[in-house]
Amino acid sequence: MLAMEAIVTDEVEISERDIDRIEKAMRGGAEFTAVFPRLATVGTAIEGEGVNLVVHFTKKQGAPVHYVGGDDPAAAAAVREVDLRKKFYLQRNELAGKVGLSPPKAKVLRAHLGIDDDPNCCHVFEFGAQKIPCFSDNAKRRMEEALPNVDMSKLWANRNG
Repeated sequence: MLAMEAIVTDEVEISERDIDRIEKAMRGGAEFTAVFPRLATVGTAIEGEGVNLVVHFTKKQGAPVHYVGGDDPAAAAAVREVDLRKKFYLQRNELAGKVGLSPPKAKVLRAHLGIDDDPNCCHVFEFGAQKIPCFSDNAKRRMEEALPNVDMSKLWANRNG
């Protein structure tokens, strides 16, 4: 809990003195919100005996949960970092092959669906001057779901360039 509270504000270091202070306050029966004021909106419920920790996120109770980018942890109580290379692992030609289209036809379908502009589907990795767009499973799923309902020959005939 002390580590979670330290994440909320900048320039906080946890010392042995902090741990002793908190241990003394908790043993003395101090209220949770008095000991951890920055975590006042986090709720807990104790049931049963022994060590059993269950974390439950709900939309209707407790503190609001927001997903933040790994490079923008502003006011986050905790940050889960995601390896973008694992999420966006498909390059253009690989994505085309997985959905059963040629790379040019896949590009037309991606443009039609707006996949290249959707941050949940596409991420552009930059290595110096080189920019490589890569795609997630979300892009693959959206393309596969759209294919039965899209007239590819019409899209191909009306493509730009």
